[in-house]
Amino acid sequence: MIFLNTSPFPTKETLKLVRFAFSELDSDVDVAVWLKACYTATYRGRAWNGVPAISRFHSAKACRYLVTLGVNEDNIYPYECGHAEVMKRAPAIEVGSWRELLIVVAAHEARHIRQFKLRKPHSEVDCEQFALRMLMKHRSMAIQIAEVV
Repeated sequence: MIFLNTSPFPTKETLKLVRFAFSELDSDVDVAVWLKACYTATYRGRAWNGVPAISRFHSAKACRYLVTLGVNEDNIYPYECGHAEVMKRAPAIEVGSWRELLIVVAAHEARHIRQFKLRKPHSEVDCEQFALRMLMKHRSMAIQIAEVV
């Protein structure tokens, strides 16, 4: 994974969260992830099946896919996120911090990359279900760590 952070969040921590969100992807070596500042929305994400010619990653030979992410640092939590077009068929996801929101958005886009790689149909419901599963996994790991300490 090639990772670029131009957001106001710390790079070391955001990279760790994004890697976690992508951890169930078969391989992320051909993916570029750009975490940008997000001021006009609560969050945003997009997975590209290819790397657009105008992207700064276009010349990176190892990159076949691009993911752009953004989380607004001024969000108020808890926050319920989800795609309006799939809210009737996918679970609502409540996040408690920018870290959890980043995991949800990154996992959603990682699932799109998996769909591209496997030539599966584009499914927002599948992506939302996967994002919720990754969030629950992250929370479970955090609880286990807290119990050990």
